[in-house]
Amino acid sequence: MPMLMMKDSRGHPSITLTFVTVSLLVVLVKFALAGLTLPVLGDVPEMSGVDFAAAAGALLGIWWGREKTEKENPRAD
Repeated sequence: MPMLMMKDSRGHPSITLTFVTVSLLVVLVKFALAGLTLPVLGDVPEMSGVDFAAAAGALLGIWWGREKTEKENPRAD
């Protein structure tokens, strides 16, 4: 079963880009819902801007590192 993966700017399927995009979306939703009381989930714990920046920075660091190594050692397609 082929996995659904986003394509990078070079047109290659990228599991890293897919992981980082989905993870950033989850962190963004968590940040948007922080401090609310939801009927199904109950109280959503607080998330400060510093917490959001740390999580987003770590995720973007994963993507940046992958892009850097990909440009230094390109695939032979």
